[in-house]
Formats: sequence, structure tokens, C-alpha cells
Amino acid sequence: MKKINFIFVGPSKTASTWIYQALNESPDFSLPKTKDIYYFDQFYEKGDVWYEQQFKDCISDKIIGEFSHDYLISEQALERIKSDCPDIKLIVCLRDPYERTESGIKFLQRNGYGFGKVKDLITRHTELINGSLYGKNLKRLYQHFNKSNVLLLDYRKLSENPSAFLMDIYNFFDVEYFEPSILKNKVNNFQE
Repeated sequence: MKKINFIFVGPSKTASTWIYQALNESPDFSLPKTKDIYYFDQFYEKGDVWYEQQFKDCISDKIIGEFSHDYLISEQALERIKSDCPDIKLIVCLRDPYERTESGIKFLQRNGYGFGKVKDLITRHTELINGSLYGKNLKRLYQHFNKSNVLLLDYRKLSENPSAFLMDIYNFFDVEYFEPSILKNKVNNFQE
């Protein structure tokens, strides 16, 4: 299987699209054309060959990564990642839980999935709340992975200082700073 160096594991509504686009411009990274692969939670039964195909255009001597923001809330996905990629680096971005949930609700509404009472939305879309249970999610994550292999990002830092936010990622991978064209742009209304 092609060597995957990192996975952004979530949660949703924490700037994964912005990070993906920023890293995709960097000369040190090579990312798959599809951002959300969901192999370890939704498509694991498709097997290693299918997963490797997702990275077929990636350059092997660069840092290769996957973005699937629901892995953080899936015990099964984390177990599979640990089994298949025991030394992989993981990226987590934490956002104010209320803002993250509110952004998730707005996303569902914009895309036609979420009209009605908020209580009903939260019942139907459990990831809205589960993704914000940081204590529970990080405890589960650290049961499988060493803290030294996990980068915790702060969403507020992206809003306040995108260069410093990005530098945290570059430092984690020990690469030089590269300023992407989207540095100060909104992607998917990341500051919503």
C-alpha cells in the first residue's frame, strides 16, 4: 500500500476544506483529488486496493494525507487506522463546540437536509453533538495513538492568524513555511 503520512480525523466544521486546499498548494504535500475518502469508517470493505487507488496521483516522496472528518467520532475507524497505519500522524482541529454545532446546522440547512426544529436535527444528525465532545473523543484517540503523533489545532487561531495556524502544521511535519494563495480567503465560509 502507498505510504500515507497523515490523516485529518476531524471533527467536521473545523476548516478541513481550507487546510486541504492550503496543503494541496504546498510543494511538500501531495494530496488525493478527493478530499473526503471515508475509507476507515464507510468504505473499509472495499479493501486496500480501492484505498490505494484514491492516492494513485500522489507523489510518493512528498507528504501524503487524507481528510475524513468523521474518523474522530468513530471507535471502529480509529481501531482500523491504528491496525493498518500504526505510526501515522493525525490532525485534529478544535472549535468552540457551540459554533461548530451551529455551523453544522447551517450546512445542513443550506444543503436541504436540515429544516425544522434544532432538537430534531440533532437527533437525526448525531455527529452535530458527538463531534463536539472533545474530552470523550480525545480520550478515545489517545487510547490508540501517542500524543506525539497528534497535532491539535485551534480553529480560533485560523480566524485570527492564518499564517501562524498554518505554521503549526508545517512545524508538525518539519517542513518550511509556504504561503498558499488562499491564506486569507474563506473556503466554505470557514469563519461562519
